[in-house]
Parts: sequence; structure tokens; C-alpha cells
Amino acid sequence: MIKPEKKEDEDVAETRSRSGSNASDDDIHSDILRHRTKGYGLDSDQGTVFSAAPMAKPNYFKNVSENKEVAKLVSLLSTAINSQKKEVTTALGDFNRFDTIWKESREVALKNFLEGNPKLSEFEAQILYYKHLERRLMEEPESANVGAIALFTGI
Repeated sequence: MIKPEKKEDEDVAETRSRSGSNASDDDIHSDILRHRTKGYGLDSDQGTVFSAAPMAKPNYFKNVSENKEVAKLVSLLSTAINSQKKEVTTALGDFNRFDTIWKESREVALKNFLEGNPKLSEFEAQILYYKHLERRLMEEPESANVGAIALFTGI
């Protein structure tokens, strides 16, 4: 009859109950490892305990990162990005005229507006302001070319 494998938590609980609460974590883990290796034909009573850790997958990071061609391409990309940084920042700065949209959340802006007990004319002025802002946003081009980079403003 084949017994189903126990979960690690059950193994720890069983080991602690057998060895008492004074058992160290190392004793508990070695007992669990001996328990698990019995089914694999290993003689844990003789003190031979093998790690049950799986084999690590090969890692090629060092080989790739030290490759001369890769290092040269990384350097070229870094130079290209840094040379475009100022122009992209300037292009994105053009959108600062719309910053009222994202600087304060809609709920907070509405709460602040309503706390001032606005008159009907103030409501109308706010509505006209946001309509004008929407119109200006719709007039913006869908993309802006900055050197070799295209910045798309669409959703």
C-alpha cells in the first residue's frame, strides 16, 4: 500500500510533537529530510543525508553581460537615449499647460470647489474652462516626432 506524501507543515508538526518543543530548527529540518529520503533508498540511519534541492537551471547572465558585442551595443543604446533625453523632456514639457488635469484628482478638485459655496456663475465659468481645455486637447496632434522617437498622445 502506497502512502500519500505529507505536506511540509505536517512533517514539521509531527517532528515537533515527537521531539518536544525544545528541538531546534536544524534538528527538525534534518529529521524531515531523513523522513523524505527513506522512500528513495537512502539509508538515513547511517547518517548519510543528501540534499533534496532541485538542480539549478543554467544562468547565462555572466556570459552575455561580459560579451564584447553586447557591451558595445549597450553603450550605443545608452548614448542614443542620453542624447535624446533633453529633446524628449522639452517635448513633454509642452503638455504642462494641461497639468490641472493630473495634478489634483477630480474628487479633490470638486470637493474644494464646492466648499467655497460657488454661485451659479462660478459653476458656469468652471464648465466653460473645462470645455475650452477639452477643445485645446482635441486640437493637439496625435503624435510628436522627437528625433528618432515618436511620442503618441492617443489613448
